[in-house]
Amino acid sequence: MYNLTYEKLFLRKVHKIVKNSSEIDKKLDRLLLRLQDNPFNPLLYTHGLSGNLKGKYACSLTTDIRIIF
Repeated sequence: MYNLTYEKLFLRKVHKIVKNSSEIDKKLDRLLLRLQDNPFNPLLYTHGLSGNLKGKYACSLTTDIRIIF
């Protein structure tokens, strides 16, 4: 199991997104639990990034929201 830490910017943005949608809140909870258990779980569709973010990974919460780690 991995230990997740969150940047202040992430927490501020999540608060804004979640207060408008309880569905996204539930999806985010499931996604973060899976990330904590195994960041490369096939259900997350984790993929490597390129360019300025080379060496980092991302998974999608919705079609327009992704988590970068």
